[in-house]
Amino acid sequence: MQNTKPEGTKQNWRLWSLICALYVTQGIPLGVAFEALPAILRKLGFETQVIGFIGLLMVPWAIKFLWAAKIDRYSNNCFAGRKKVIVPAQLILAISFFAIAGFSGGSELAVVTFIFLFIGNLASVTQDIATDGLAIDLVAKSKMGWVNGFQIGGFACGMLIGGVLTTALFDLGGWPLTFCILGSIVILTLIPVLLVDKQSFTQTTPTTCQHKASLIHFFKRSGVSMVVSIAAVFFFARTMVNAMIGPFLVDSGFELSVIAVVTAVGVTSMAIIGALAGSVLVKVLPIRTAVIASSLVSSLVLVLWLVAASQSELSLTMALVVVIVNGIASGVMYVAVFTLFMQWASPLQGGTDFSFLQ
Repeated sequence: MQNTKPEGTKQNWRLWSLICALYVTQGIPLGVAFEALPAILRKLGFETQVIGFIGLLMVPWAIKFLWAAKIDRYSNNCFAGRKKVIVPAQLILAISFFAIAGFSGGSELAVVTFIFLFIGNLASVTQDIATDGLAIDLVAKSKMGWVNGFQIGGFACGMLIGGVLTTALFDLGGWPLTFCILGSIVILTLIPVLLVDKQSFTQTTPTTCQHKASLIHFFKRSGVSMVVSIAAVFFFARTMVNAMIGPFLVDSGFELSVIAVVTAVGVTSMAIIGALAGSVLVKVLPIRTAVIASSLVSSLVLVLWLVAASQSELSLTMALVVVIVNGIASGVMYVAVFTLFMQWASPLQGGTDFSFLQ
């Protein structure tokens, strides 16, 4: 059977709106956890030893591949099946935020918040598996660069909502209002999902397919060693770089409030300019060429940190220039690498393959 894709302008617009809304939602709980919550809990008087447990909220994102195959099997590689996973996951995330809003004080606040944010992240990563599978099911390989532009840009915007907006709301209206608004935002992102039905898009894989998604099939595929190696090197390098930016800015004498602004500018540059530039790059170049080119540029741009470190006194202007350029380069590289992963993933188990590589 020849794969078909939605071609109508209306269908395409609805599909892009759907994908963008879902990727934005995924970034919100992580923005809350790693951008807003540490500062808020510290302001409320909690010890740093307690705040340090926030790192455990990343666990669901690290191990999501363990249940990705079950999501692929349950959703049966079609829009209606993916929707049966996405809608409950979104509702659970929203309920988690509303539950957190119900606890506005007391010594148990941090524990309750961690528990419900952990549940929210479990729901969010499950939605992520289904969303990635949905994109692989419905979008032609030639357009997957745009999907990953939406993924990187949308996720970064979600991080900004969860981080910057949450911090601002807490200062203005307090704990309950903040998390009620976050829960309401998640509910609103369900609108594009609920407005479409199973007839809205043509699936790429017959629902009668007998393929049973599993990690075993992932490791049996041609080229698996190459694509896993790329994933390992890419994420190791990005993690090492990102982990050093904050300490470097602190050592350069910047206040935490200023560092927050600098970080937000870098993330915004990645979300808007980098994601868009990356989408264009993978459209005009073969995907392997785009990955190599973006990797080289991203590596060369890191030299700017050496220039910044050589300054006797790092200025705010210089710091902003470096994070903006690095943010753009990172966004381009993320889109290129994620597009390579998505194009390589099997349409028979897209969520499983892409989740493992992430």
